[in-house]
Amino acid sequence: MKFKGYDIGPGVDLQQVNLFKAELRNVDLSRATLREADLTQAYLQWAVLNGCDLRGAILRSADLRGVDLQAADLSGAEMFEALLLRANLKDARLEEANLVWADLGNADLSGAVLCGANLSRTRLQNCNFSGADLREASFYGSNMIQSNLKRADLRGCDLRSADLLWADMPDANLAGADLRHARLTGTKLRRANLQGANLAGAYMRGVKLLDADLRQTNLEGARIAETRLRQAYRLDGAILPDGGRP
Repeated sequence: MKFKGYDIGPGVDLQQVNLFKAELRNVDLSRATLREADLTQAYLQWAVLNGCDLRGAILRSADLRGVDLQAADLSGAEMFEALLLRANLKDARLEEANLVWADLGNADLSGAVLCGANLSRTRLQNCNFSGADLREASFYGSNMIQSNLKRADLRGCDLRSADLLWADMPDANLAGADLRHARLTGTKLRRANLQGANLAGAYMRGVKLLDADLRQTNLEGARIAETRLRQAYRLDGAILPDGGRP
């Protein structure tokens, strides 16, 4: 297959190539080099891009529904408003990627690395982040309803005003995370590490905190219902919703 004179297939070198609005549905570009390529508004539904080098690529408003990006490197990629519903991003690298306003509903990001990525206002409902490295990433105002965050590393994350309703987060590491005004109805945080996290003003209804570590956690002004703080493993130094100490 060719597009604008370029060969399209596994292992090809398309570094810095202009593929604006390219029609690449169902194509096999596995292990291809697409570093800094311009794929703005490209149509890549169900394409195979596993193991691709997409560092610094531009994928603004690209249609990547159902795409296979397993183990691909998308570090620094520009993916504003990209469609990634049901995408396979297992073990992919997305450090410092921009995914603001993107839609990743039902995507698989298990084992992925998203350190420093910007996922503000992003739709992440029913995503699988199990075992993912999300340190210092921004999820400000994102929809993370019913997402799987088992054993995910969320240290230092910005989760302000995020929707974490019914999210499954056992053994997650949220040390130092900012969860101010986050919504956590039915969120499962068993054995989670919330040491030094900021939950001021958060809405917490029916949150499961069995054996969670809440040392130095700020819960001032949090609205808590049907949530037993005393189930936590540690509360040393925490600030309680009324401003008091344990």
